[in-house]
Amino acid sequence: ASGKEARALLEGDQAFDLVLCDLMMSEISGMDLHAWLATVNADLADRVVFVTGGAFTAGASTYLGRVPNLRVDKPFEPAALKKLANELIRAHQASAARAPA
Repeated sequence: ASGKEARALLEGDQAFDLVLCDLMMSEISGMDLHAWLATVNADLADRVVFVTGGAFTAGASTYLGRVPNLRVDKPFEPAALKKLANELIRAHQASAARAPA
């Protein structure tokens, strides 16, 4: 429901294959959440996909241009988002399976 709630969730559990993150959230923005996550779990920060309505600040535009994360623009087709999420999750799981223990 908010960036603060998302951060609290991630502070308690970072075992996620993918994080879909709205760019503009209350209390903590998606950019701030991502920047924090990059300091505590860079691998998971790389798996953040930003969701945005397209109307964002100059700072948000600069941030999105600086990070390599994917961005999904609203409105989106739920089936297309589900397909993208499934592809990214499969790719992450395959990569994790190949990684040395």
